[in-house]
Amino acid sequence: MAARPAQVEAHASSLRNPDAFWLPLAHQLIHWIKPPTRALSLTPRDNKWAWFADGTLNTCFNCVDRHPPERIAIQYHSSVAQTSETVSYGLLRKRVEAVAAALKYELNVKKGDTVIIYSECAHETED
Repeated sequence: MAARPAQVEAHASSLRNPDAFWLPLAHQLIHWIKPPTRALSLTPRDNKWAWFADGTLNTCFNCVDRHPPERIAIQYHSSVAQTSETVSYGLLRKRVEAVAAALKYELNVKKGDTVIIYSECAHETED
């Protein structure tokens, strides 16, 4: 399927000037604690590209907390396991809080620690 002219132009614009293209969208669609001033920048320390490096946000707030609790967050259907589940943002928030509490109080995870949660072929990680 061929790209439409508007998609081609949007893509070209994002490559020509990432800041002009992505910053307005990021400011409009993401809640920032400290809004970024650059969309894409080269970090001097490790010479790698970074998106919104000078901005600060709360990922959980943006992904879970700011949504109405009754709205559907996850709709899961597995033809292999013959199961389905609908999870509201309210229930998702309770599950996230339970995992966060376990990490903090049972595993002593602190701010700045790196945590990896591996869940093979599942739509959730707390089970």
